[in-house]
Amino acid sequence: MELKKLDQDFSVCKVKDYSLVDLGAEYCFIGKTDEEDSLVCATSDVPSNVVERNDGWKGFRIQGVLDFSLIGILAGIAEILAENGISIFAISTYNTDYVLMKKSSDCSNKYSHIITEFRLPGDAGKCYLSVVLDCFDGRPVAWSVGASPTARLANSSLEAACSTLSPGERPVVHSDRGGHRRWPGWIGICRENRLVRSMSRKGRSCDNARMEGFFGTLKREFFRGRGWEGADRDGFMVELHRWLKWFRSGRISESLGWRTPDKSRRLLGYAV
Repeated sequence: MELKKLDQDFSVCKVKDYSLVDLGAEYCFIGKTDEEDSLVCATSDVPSNVVERNDGWKGFRIQGVLDFSLIGILAGIAEILAENGISIFAISTYNTDYVLMKKSSDCSNKYSHIITEFRLPGDAGKCYLSVVLDCFDGRPVAWSVGASPTARLANSSLEAACSTLSPGERPVVHSDRGGHRRWPGWIGICRENRLVRSMSRKGRSCDNARMEGFFGTLKREFFRGRGWEGADRDGFMVELHRWLKWFRSGRISESLGWRTPDKSRRLLGYAV
């Protein structure tokens, strides 16, 4: 199944009648009953005789022509979105289905950041990971790995995450109360990218539960139970980078409908 993300902003409307509706517009969905005259169209095409309107919808289309005997396609998409707390407005045409979502339901509306330490056996020393996680689906957006938990390590991962944002996106970035997130460099990056800063309460790791769960998976599946004896720090960093990339594109998750984070995003019409 292939999805196409639609660039337009859409509005769901109730109109007095259809006399001012532009039927030649690229997208125009009409629904008439004994109780109402409804219209879904691009926000720029809303007619002046609108009675009620609900703006701020984005959408995608299931590509191709769907056979009427197909079962469960729209339900499968709705289930994934419902698990992430996202409501939808679905429209079916003769050929296919369209799914609209509120713009505020876009992914990348809350980031989580933390720095964690790995102690390697012998004289290999320590390795530090600074990672930014998208709380929408638990996908690592960006990360940096180094030998010391420096401000540069923390800042570089946040800057890399900000470089993936679309125009107008300004997510909340949540973290623990570590000093890195209070230093001028971090605060400056947040201000420059209009991020909303958020911090956990003192001694309340559950406030950052999404990230704590990710690191539990990381240390259980990647770090613990593996023989790291004889591994040097540089080699460990290479393996860590490789695992994080695999987590995005190769590791399936039950909460994502047994899909990888990247595949789930493509299904929903988001870029990866």
